[in-house]
Amino acid sequence: MFAQVPDTSEVDTTGMIDFTMFIPSDPFIIDTPLVINLEFDIRQFTRTKMKGEYMPAILSYTNSEGHDIRKEVRIKARGEFRRQYCSFPPIKLSLTNDTTGNESLNDLKSVKLVTHCNNSETYEQYLLKELLIYRIYILMTECSYRVRLFIINYIDSQGKTKIHTHYGFIIESDKHLADRINSVKIEIKNLSEKKTDYQMYQLLAVFQFMVGNTDWSVPALHNIKLYKELNFRKECPVAIPFDFDYSGMVNAFYALPDEKLGTKTVRERVYRGYCIPEEDFIPVFQKFNEKKDALYSLVNNNVFLDKHHKNEMIAYLDEFFQILENQRFREALIVKSCRQL
Repeated sequence: MFAQVPDTSEVDTTGMIDFTMFIPSDPFIIDTPLVINLEFDIRQFTRTKMKGEYMPAILSYTNSEGHDIRKEVRIKARGEFRRQYCSFPPIKLSLTNDTTGNESLNDLKSVKLVTHCNNSETYEQYLLKELLIYRIYILMTECSYRVRLFIINYIDSQGKTKIHTHYGFIIESDKHLADRINSVKIEIKNLSEKKTDYQMYQLLAVFQFMVGNTDWSVPALHNIKLYKELNFRKECPVAIPFDFDYSGMVNAFYALPDEKLGTKTVRERVYRGYCIPEEDFIPVFQKFNEKKDALYSLVNNNVFLDKHHKNEMIAYLDEFFQILENQRFREALIVKSCRQL
């Protein structure tokens, strides 16, 4: 067990949850996990996970002022693949117990919770590596989803299963991200990559190459969301990625490569960006080289990853920077491997 579970006899149904406890204003100021307790009917949750319906739960934690907070919330299983594959799928956590069906309210007060998926140490490590990928992109740009590591005590409200404690992390809500970058989320399918913000797309494409992720698409809005800045001078939306468990850097054993790419494993990098003038790659490569030491520090200084998985991530970063440092590799694997649109 990671933490002691406090008494759950009283539930406060008034007031608001301190959202800044979940997503701090500075994405790197708090490295220690936040301990929370989530109490609900665990068997019902896992038995009905494919329905994706909300069910009641009680969330409790200690806030920044040292007060114990206990709130009624709602949870539901999410994720098309993970609901089928995981014995314990990811959760959408609605921070309000509103049951009126007001989706705008849900968008304001809901967050995605990434869970351990299955009960093994390996899956905990997958989760921690995916969390680090989010933080790597945070290091590259503010136009990224912030995340926060949790230690979660799962308490069965029916008392039929023992308390389970696992790592998890939450992902910043779309509304919170939009407000932070002065934008609005838009949904336009079949939008050409060329009609998104040029510089941000090049950064995104090289980043996905670095972490070995091909499981994304701007036109299909697959693991990508679009944000339009509230500035009439900037017409093109920014494409922001999420969901990296199929990346080579995580290297989950269930992650299979796209047959259309002709690769044997997800560890094989494939550049999925569209073709641009070769000179336009220069500032993008420079940015990654400028962040090189910080990227390595993120991984090396992580105290939650075990030695094997940390070394695996470092070796994968080594390979990426070896490509950037070698002109022939850069041209063959990135510049000339681009997609013609």
